[in-house]
Amino acid sequence: MERLSDVEVCDLESSQYIKPWHVSYSQHGKKKSYDCISEYEDVVILIYNTTRNTLVFVKQFRPAIYLHNCETTHVNSKDAIDTVSYPASLGMTVELCSGIVDKVKSLQEIAQAEVLEECGYNAPLDNFKYITSYRQSFLSGAKSTLFFVEVSDSMRVGQGGGLAEEGEMIEVMELSQEAAKDIMMNENINRDMALVFALQWFFSSECAKV
Repeated sequence: MERLSDVEVCDLESSQYIKPWHVSYSQHGKKKSYDCISEYEDVVILIYNTTRNTLVFVKQFRPAIYLHNCETTHVNSKDAIDTVSYPASLGMTVELCSGIVDKVKSLQEIAQAEVLEECGYNAPLDNFKYITSYRQSFLSGAKSTLFFVEVSDSMRVGQGGGLAEEGEMIEVMELSQEAAKDIMMNENINRDMALVFALQWFFSSECAKV
């Protein structure tokens, strides 16, 4: 998964996932403007394996993280990036299982499908507990919905890894509670605030077990 080559940065002409737009408005009589993007809403899922007392995450390569961890000049450069000097590990992230909301299904059903596709667990729909929803960023304003689900080894029906036909390359990670706690404040690990928040919720709830 970390064999990276032929990395080049170019201008975005079109995308099926995001669209940039410019908003102008007046606030208290002062003319203002803001650049935004529209993107899909998504679901994120914190998975707890009750059989082994582990938390389940996914690890994958994220190009935006990779670019920002390389020298910043590469972001606006047309030259190919030297992947020997800047290995793929710079863009590997530890994340919650997640997926965009692009189907006419309930959020729980989308979450259920993502847990199966990415992590290989076929969890009953009733196991998915709604935690909260929030806005992903001030740049897009799209909504994320966080779920918590308990799974067991008996629910493991596949290896996960995502959908190969969609180019997904996902590694399933199962960590002890202590190892998961270390991730929260470890700046040497690429992780986003959804993961940090979900873990804070978990360790402050009755779900955490010792």
